[in-house]
Amino acid sequence: MAGSGAWMRVGVGWLTVAASMVAWAPNAHAMQDRAAVQAVRVSPDTVELGDPFTLHATVYVPPGRDLRVPATLLPEWSVESLRRVRTDVAETGDGSLRVALEYDLIPFEIGLAATPQLEMTSGEAEAGGERVRVEDGPAGWPQDRLVIAGRRVFVTSPILLDDIAQGLQPRPPADVVGFNWNVPAVLGASLLSLLLLGVVTVHAREWLAVRAAAGAQVEAPPETPEEWRERALAELDRLRARGDHRAGRLRDFYEDSGDVIRAYMAHFDPSWNRSRTSTELMRDLAAAPGWPDLDALAGAMGRGEVAKFAAAAAREEGAATAERDWETMRAWVDASGQAPAFATMRAGIAGEGSQ
Repeated sequence: MAGSGAWMRVGVGWLTVAASMVAWAPNAHAMQDRAAVQAVRVSPDTVELGDPFTLHATVYVPPGRDLRVPATLLPEWSVESLRRVRTDVAETGDGSLRVALEYDLIPFEIGLAATPQLEMTSGEAEAGGERVRVEDGPAGWPQDRLVIAGRRVFVTSPILLDDIAQGLQPRPPADVVGFNWNVPAVLGASLLSLLLLGVVTVHAREWLAVRAAAGAQVEAPPETPEEWRERALAELDRLRARGDHRAGRLRDFYEDSGDVIRAYMAHFDPSWNRSRTSTELMRDLAAAPGWPDLDALAGAMGRGEVAKFAAAAAREEGAATAERDWETMRAWVDASGQAPAFATMRAGIAGEGSQ
C-alpha cells in the first residue's frame, strides 16, 4: 500500500507539471510574436560633469516584424545625446533579430540624474525592406510600442574631487593680510606685474594703431543676402587661417565658428541670434522650409557644443575632425545661396528698395 501511494503521488506530480506547461505555452508563443527589451544598462553609472557615458539596450525582434529606433534621445534630466545611435544587428536561424543599441550621452548638472526615455516602435516588416530603421522623427502609429524608462546615473564635480584629493583647505589670515608675508614671493610678484604692464602697453599701442588705420576703411553694412553670405564665408576663412584648432584651442575655434553661423542666420530671422544654442538653432532651421539639408551641419554644430562643455571628449576628436566640421559649416553657408529661402529674402529686399 505504501508503494502504490508513492506511485500515485508521482503520477499527480507529472500531471501538474504537464498542465503548467500547457498553460505557459500560449503565453510564450505570444511573447515571441512581439518585440521585447531583453537587457538595459548604463556604463559607467558614475561620471564626472561633462564626461560622456553610454546607455546600452538589447531588443528581440520576432520574424516578420521590424524595429524603429530614434537617432538621438530628447534632452531630459540635464542629459543630452552626444552623437547618433550605434546599432549592431544579429539574425538568428528562425528569422528573428537581436538588436544591440548604444546611445552616447553627456550630463550637464551635478547630482543624481537619469537617462532620457527611449521610445521604440515595432510593426509588420515590409517585404524587401530594412527591418531595423534609425529615424530622426516620430514613427507614426505602429502596432507595438516599446519604452525604456530613464536609468539612474550619478554625476560628480571634478573640481571638488580634485581639490579634496590635493588637500585644499583655508589659509590663516596672516597669509593674506598682516606682516607674515614671503618677501621673495612678493618681490617676484612685483617684477612680474611690471613685466606684464610693459607687454600690455606695447600691445595696446599696436591695437590702437591698427584700429586707427581700419577706421579709414569702414565697410558699409551688408544690405543683400549675397553680402551677408560673402561676409560669413570670409569670417570662416579667417578663423581657419588663425588656426586655433591646430593649436589645441578647440573650444575657441568651435565657439567662434558657431557664432558666425548664428550671426549669418540672424539676418534672415532676428530670433536666430547668437544667444541661441546650437540645438535650438538646428531645431528652428528644420522647422523653416527652404534651407539646405541640415544633417551634416547639425553634427558639426553638435560637436561644437561638446567642445564647449566637455573639453576632454573634444580632444579625442582632434584638429582633423575640427577641420572637417569647419568645411561642413562653410559648405552649408555657400550652398545656402541657392536655397529658396535665400531667394525669397533677396526678392523681399529688392521689393523694398524699389518702393
